[in-house]
Amino acid sequence: MIKKILPLVNWFRVGLAIALATTSLIGLFGCAASPSVAWKSQNALPESVVTQIISDYTKADPEPIRSQLKVWQVKGSQNNRLAIVNFNHPDLCGAWGCLYVGLWMQGDSLVKPVFEHYLDPHVPPERQLFTPLSKEQTEPQPLPCVRTWQPAIKGYFKRLDLCFNRSNEDYQVKRSSTEAI
Repeated sequence: MIKKILPLVNWFRVGLAIALATTSLIGLFGCAASPSVAWKSQNALPESVVTQIISDYTKADPEPIRSQLKVWQVKGSQNNRLAIVNFNHPDLCGAWGCLYVGLWMQGDSLVKPVFEHYLDPHVPPERQLFTPLSKEQTEPQPLPCVRTWQPAIKGYFKRLDLCFNRSNEDYQVKRSSTEAI
């Protein structure tokens, strides 16, 4: 009787090992970083702007934050651009995600911060945390509209189109939808 059960136990162990290996690989590669936004080092912004935003948004030691800070920029109209700052530091992350600050830049001058959001940086592999919307999708503004994806409920993500509101001089949600991914 035991001789008949032993081969079954061995096959069960082999099957279990294959299932665990497959699950581990799916977990490892299925949740890999999304197509990355073209983040650049803090050198993409003038030193005075970096110093100001670090002091405005944290009381932590500025040097570790300065060395980890990343910037993504997209051109607007004329000499305007949106610079989104990823502080990339645990002191600026919490249950709702990590702090991202959008700066209205005109040349090398900071006009003003135009959005502050805590966002979850973990988006599906086929999405990017930020993408600029084409000019055809937006109204003429000094700063471009951007799209971001955020977790909603299990298996669903919220697509948020953020656009510059000229009267308030900040970014607001223009469109949103929830999609299965």
